Amino acid sequence: PISQMQHLFVRCLCFRLLNALLVQTYFDPDEFWQGPEVAHRLVFGYGHLTWEWAVGLRTIGFPLLFTPPYQLLKVLHIDAAWLVAWSPRVVSVAIAAGTDVGVHTIAHKLFGSRAAGWSLTCQLLCWFNIYCLPRTFSNCLEALLVVWSLVLWPGLLIKQAAHTEPSGCSGAWTPSLLLAAEFGSCFEAARL
Repeated sequence: PISQMQHLFVRCLCFRLLNALLVQTYFDPDEFWQGPEVAHRLVFGYGHLTWEWAVGLRTIGFPLLFTPPYQLLKVLHIDAAWLVAWSPRVVSVAIAAGTDVGVHTIAHKLFGSRAAGWSLTCQLLCWFNIYCLPRTFSNCLEALLVVWSLVLWPGLLIKQAAHTEPSGCSGAWTPSLLLAAEFGSCFEAARL
């Protein structure tokens, strides 16, 4: 049986997939240069790397999220241009949906189910989230990691609603690892 959170994730995933299909504009070069172009080069062996990659200012962590879909396309010999262009967006849609569910979960912990519903509505209908969250920016992954660090960190959300149960996290390891991953993704490894 599917849990309530899984059901919410699937609904948010469908919304963000439609969101990604409707947003057909170009916003910023980093949408491609931070991840998909690097992953494309790793899998297919060609593509352009910006100066940040040439001098080692960025880590490979974020682009690695896009390599499994590219690898699948390559192995199945279905690497048509439109599939190569859209497969990173599918990964970003999942990241966006996870962020949406995290916002709902935080609001539910702090203020109850009614506020959680309104928080999710605001999260889904915020014009900036509609425009940016399903894109392939590393900031979207950072948002996901921060939100879930807050959800899972014991005691961080001090003011929990009286009727809610604890997150089930017995220690600080899971949120600490998420927070460490977030720091790792936003503070790129610079060579000294």
